[in-house]
Amino acid sequence: MVPLRWWIELGVIIAVLFGAAIVTRGHAATRVWLMYGWGDNVFGSSSGIDEIAARARTIPGVVQVNVRNYWDTQTIYNEVMASPAADRIVLGGYSCGANSATVVARGLWQAGRKAHTIANIQMSKWCGGDALESNVAYGQSTYNADCRQTWGLGCKPLEPAPSFLGHIVNINRPDSHGAADNDPTTQNDVLKAIAATSLYGTRPVLPPRPVRDCRFAWTSERGAVAACKWTTRGGRMITVIFHGNQQLRVR
Repeated sequence: MVPLRWWIELGVIIAVLFGAAIVTRGHAATRVWLMYGWGDNVFGSSSGIDEIAARARTIPGVVQVNVRNYWDTQTIYNEVMASPAADRIVLGGYSCGANSATVVARGLWQAGRKAHTIANIQMSKWCGGDALESNVAYGQSTYNADCRQTWGLGCKPLEPAPSFLGHIVNINRPDSHGAADNDPTTQNDVLKAIAATSLYGTRPVLPPRPVRDCRFAWTSERGAVAACKWTTRGGRMITVIFHGNQQLRVR
């Protein structure tokens, strides 16, 4: 059963975005760019971004989800500018990637291009960033307001520039910085913003978290084997059977 609070929060985001989307509401697609934090996901340091991306690809109306490094702002800018002008754009990231989302948004503003939604996780005090301009309809950042708990790495809220006419929501969740992108509630914050941007009906379906489940067994033929179920980055469920480090079967 989906909590009533979930629908209320989603309804607020949809209401904000609907007003901004009147001129493009026909059959516009939604395209998403998400950015890793500092470290470029080495050793899984931004693995939550991959989980969010996999789930976002299953949201109706979302036709493209790209994951980039936080420093690759020029590539993201070029890709957004090359996409159809009527499409809805979502920019988001984790840590320094969240700061970079605001930098790209401001660059798009200077070029006269909309960035409908910013959906961030724990922006850093140390990675720069820009205030949101009038090309953004909805800005959302899940952060930890106590800078002492994240050493300043995840306590920066979104702020409006003088031209901004939209709506900003800064959601305070007391996560440590290293765990923030893997917090299921924080991931849902981002996914709700993406789902609402797609404007697919009045109640977009929030996709489930990826499955990662392994069970071990002993067989007379091969000895110890492991059967693992998990969700691919494309959102498909697969079963993989392992013997040692050898992959025996995928289905």
